[in-house]
Amino acid sequence: MANVFIGWSGNSRLAYKVKAILETVNHAVIVGGGTPKDMFVGGQVISQINDCTHAILLVENKEGQVSGNLFYEWGYISAKMNSNNVFAYLINLKARDLPSDLLGVWVNELSCSSRDDEEAENGLAAKVCEHFLSNCAAIKENSYFDIIHDWPEYRAKLVNYKRYSDEIVCQTILFGCFAAYYYGDNLGLRTELTHINGSEKVNRITYFAKNYIDIFVNSGNMSSALPPESFFEASEAMEMMLEGEFDSNDPFDTCLKFVIYDAYGLACYLFMRNEGLDEGMLNSVKEKAHSCFENVFKEIEVFENQRPNEKCLASLVRCYIYNDMAHLLQYFFDDDEGYRKYLNLAVEERKKLFVLYQSEYRNNSLLAAKLEQEYMIALSEQIAVMPNDFKKRLALETVKAKYIKWKKEIAYSSSLTDRIGANLNKIDAKF
Repeated sequence: MANVFIGWSGNSRLAYKVKAILETVNHAVIVGGGTPKDMFVGGQVISQINDCTHAILLVENKEGQVSGNLFYEWGYISAKMNSNNVFAYLINLKARDLPSDLLGVWVNELSCSSRDDEEAENGLAAKVCEHFLSNCAAIKENSYFDIIHDWPEYRAKLVNYKRYSDEIVCQTILFGCFAAYYYGDNLGLRTELTHINGSEKVNRITYFAKNYIDIFVNSGNMSSALPPESFFEASEAMEMMLEGEFDSNDPFDTCLKFVIYDAYGLACYLFMRNEGLDEGMLNSVKEKAHSCFENVFKEIEVFENQRPNEKCLASLVRCYIYNDMAHLLQYFFDDDEGYRKYLNLAVEERKKLFVLYQSEYRNNSLLAAKLEQEYMIALSEQIAVMPNDFKKRLALETVKAKYIKWKKEIAYSSSLTDRIGANLNKIDAKF
């Protein structure tokens, strides 16, 4: 999907026909310009362009000349966007008709018998869209993990969510649930979600996200037990979500399922940390948690087949579930062997994710540091069950060195570094 700005000269009707076609294939489209009440539209158009990643320019004579406004937009777009994402269509014009400053700019020449001929105009709109879409096939498919990586940018879309397609809004909300945790934005996102009222699909994802975030908020970011009333609200919401329809061929629906199972399993685990629970209730909830985590593993495999390039997202979710499964088995199933197995997997996966992230995303040191901190948290916990003293000492010195460094650097201090410190304090002094 792309966010597409359409600039036009002389024929807004054609622009809206192109917009209608592109929206049927889930592109978000803005037709440039203001409303009749706007005296100055320059600022509005700049804002519209800034919200987009691609541009279509419909260059046509208006009363014998191309609109100066379109040239203004074209200049700004050329400075802002990758030239591969700008598609200019000359309608009943030749490249030689353009100002000399634009000679050499890529254009596509099209003809239309008459703008008053509805059929001819429909055909022209179809040609523009066919060419744009065929060339867009070369555009890199956005990764869902991009939303987590570029959360501040995507977060801003929710403020003006009505400008974007349902698909973009739903993706931003769902993967924003992960992003908000890393950026300390749980409460902010939770508040923003109360203002969203869109289509049935958007509202369904919003309903889930509110309940997902509430699990973290009501457990102090997993630092304490989830109160019974919060657990029952969350479990009711998750059961309702799982009763909905899912398209088994849609990667987003697969993601939605594994995030629901992840949230449900986490809610169960946090609820079980309450003291004095009825034994029957405890047994029922721990089996539900175990089932949810197993279902996440199944859905992740389906997702990886659907989107093999989403390695970071698949690895991130596996990190969560390996870790949660390890603690579930340790504290509620008395399964030390299973605990060690999943803890080892969690450490390996967190290291893998950190390396993957650094190779695919090079300009977000804050998120990279947090992913490395989570790796150190898992490693500091693994030290206690390492059978090899040399590896244990090596791992301990590695964790200590990172911990000391991060505690000195305010930018990297967080609840994650505090968890590393707590784990270090638990380790036997002889190591």
